[in-house]
Amino acid sequence: MNFSRNSGGFILLEMIVSVGIFSMVLVVVSGAIFSIVHANEKIRTAKLVMENLNFAVESMARNIRFGSAYHCGSLGTLTAPQNCAYPNGSSFIAFKEYTGSNTVMYRFNNGAIERQVGSGGYVSITAPEVVMTAVWFYVEGAESSSTVEPRVKISIQGYAGARPDTKSSFLIQTLVSQRRVLFYALSP
Repeated sequence: MNFSRNSGGFILLEMIVSVGIFSMVLVVVSGAIFSIVHANEKIRTAKLVMENLNFAVESMARNIRFGSAYHCGSLGTLTAPQNCAYPNGSSFIAFKEYTGSNTVMYRFNNGAIERQVGSGGYVSITAPEVVMTAVWFYVEGAESSSTVEPRVKISIQGYAGARPDTKSSFLIQTLVSQRRVLFYALSP
């Protein structure tokens, strides 16, 4: 029997080594793909939070900016101005609309910010995927004896994302100062 060492095929040891190297490359590439998918989901969650909170905060700020008779806290007459300066904020604020005809109320309830206009019902202004853990309103200068321009500080803390590994936490604050809109009748 004559065996030739110069055969053109793979031997068993070469085949095992090549399958092992291929398996390692496959595991590394799969891990990279899963990391990219996870990062994409976290980015989408953060984008949802930013877009939804941007809308909610801008809407509240716009309404508060042109309102009057700010009442912080749910006690007392809601149309009577009432301060609640830092650190004694409230999760409820009421104020008169710029037209003076309706009272607008914002409150923190069950992990969401809700809005009520006049005698209508409360409507959530935040998406259910965004969970608030704390919402505080701080009002200064609302009472007529104050020498400070009326202003409202809004502080919102919470998170978005159902799974712990994609959860995005946030803390947003904004300060809104009052801008009075005066309507003048033009005489001919």
